[in-house]
Amino acid sequence: MDLPQIPDWNKDNTFNYEDTFLDKADFDTLNEKLINIGLNLKNINKKLSKYEKTKAQLDVEYKRAYRKAFFDAGPTTESHRKIYAEIACEDLELKLLYVEQIIKELSRISYSLRTELDIIQTIGHNIRREMTL
Repeated sequence: MDLPQIPDWNKDNTFNYEDTFLDKADFDTLNEKLINIGLNLKNINKKLSKYEKTKAQLDVEYKRAYRKAFFDAGPTTESHRKIYAEIACEDLELKLLYVEQIIKELSRISYSLRTELDIIQTIGHNIRREMTL
């Protein structure tokens, strides 16, 4: 069975994680980072939606194939029919697990980006507040 390679999510990330501390006067950099994080979050959420739809389609396909294989197993015991159906649907099950893993990774990245967005927004708020003092 051919599964696609797990994408390298770092390529989608234009935010420089190593340079998160900003100089007070560097508002342009702050705004640029806010925009980049927002765009990355939007792109990750689009991919997450795409893979969630794929998962739903694979889930239906797997269940249909499983039921068909279970029925086609013939007049044997129920445990033999289950084993036969599971073997017949191994490829679909593997694809489903693969898509579930991608969804987990995208969810982690999305959570991380949201956290960083909150941090950058807080830094920006603090800088503006200090400049008014």
